[in-house]
Amino acid sequence: MPSGTRLYKIWGSMKGRCCNPNDRDYKQYGGRGITVCNEWIDSFVVFQEWAYANGYREYLSIDRKDNNGNYEPSNCRWITIEEQNRNKSNLTFAEIGGETKTLSEWAKLYGMSHSALFRRYRRGLRGEELIKPVKFKTVEIDGVSKTFSEWCNDTGLNLSTFTSRYKSGLRGKDLIQPLMK
Repeated sequence: MPSGTRLYKIWGSMKGRCCNPNDRDYKQYGGRGITVCNEWIDSFVVFQEWAYANGYREYLSIDRKDNNGNYEPSNCRWITIEEQNRNKSNLTFAEIGGETKTLSEWAKLYGMSHSALFRRYRRGLRGEELIKPVKFKTVEIDGVSKTFSEWCNDTGLNLSTFTSRYKSGLRGKDLIQPLMK
């Protein structure tokens, strides 16, 4: 019975996304007018034959070549999850050194967190600036030089308090004086 197979589940999920308004993904598929061709919607066997004839393997997922196109033989293919993740419409791409990759790919390549890279991108950093190591601001107090974070850890001050004091022009011991109560 094919109903327990992975391919049957893919077929059922595809139909649900496109035809069932109660499906959690309907809005991005059927709600946008994406349909399943008649030959597939009416017959799992026809879909299964197409799948095996077109490279289906257990580790692949169905992909629409045209993200706005329908599920039909001329618009579908089998690709890896990694390839599928690169095709999402909500990805952010960045060019560094003439090469374009997603922020996730750049983060992985440079050993950075995706969220840190995304924050840099939102701040307007592009190209090499996006992946450049961060130079932490240091401050000298009584001959001792430490980063803002180190001074905060040592004194118990909140980083935003320390930063706002620094920006307001305070220097030396005035930066690390306890808050007045």
